[in-house]
Amino acid sequence: MNSDQARQRAEQRFTQKVTTPDNRVALALSEYEVQARTTREKIARLKALRLAKEGQMRADQAAGIYNPNNDINKLHRTRHDK
Repeated sequence: MNSDQARQRAEQRFTQKVTTPDNRVALALSEYEVQARTTREKIARLKALRLAKEGQMRADQAAGIYNPNNDINKLHRTRHDK
């Protein structure tokens, strides 16, 4: 048996192990966990950006700089309030 045949046989065994029902569940769960972590990181990043923007707007208002396009009250209005 040469090295190519041995490698192919090992790959076949690995593929068979991966496709067993228990491993499918584990793979699906790990994909779910990766997606959940990615979503949490994205939400945390967006929240940090929103808080930084609100902080800057509040600081501008406190300093007497008013920009009607950056009205802090706009951030808290709902669609129905407009």
